[in-house]
Amino acid sequence: MCDQSGCPGGDSSFHETVTAAIGLAAFARACHRNDALDAAVRAAELLLEHRLFRVGGHGPAIHPSWTVLRYPPYWRYDILQGLRLLELLGLLGEDRATDALNELQSMRRADGRFSGRSWASGVRPAAIDYGWGPANVMLNDRAAGLLAAWGRALSVATE
Repeated sequence: MCDQSGCPGGDSSFHETVTAAIGLAAFARACHRNDALDAAVRAAELLLEHRLFRVGGHGPAIHPSWTVLRYPPYWRYDILQGLRLLELLGLLGEDRATDALNELQSMRRADGRFSGRSWASGVRPAAIDYGWGPANVMLNDRAAGLLAAWGRALSVATE
């Protein structure tokens, strides 16, 4: 049984947390539900305690795959998913998000695109063409949009 300090087993997996929290944040926005918003913010706090990907908040990446971008993410966590949650909650300007945003920015290639991992097996064509690799339109739009939103969040904070 969980008490107010959390579950006896410790924190939930980032993989399990981020997708549900994104859903709660979207639901809260659409339906004006403060209880869902509060739950999404608590989940975001877990991510922020680790600067979205670092051991103890200051160490190396918890897992190297967390700094490999994917679209669609399916059930896997990466910094793009964590940053998406923060964007939905208006928390991209939070200081503890800076490491992940800098990491994302460093992944941008000279042509402005982002490389990502493909889920395609190569055995048969995917049911949906996401434009894998450097042409992955959704991954590139999401990553570029998050960096643009970060710039907007920083300019609002300094005004």
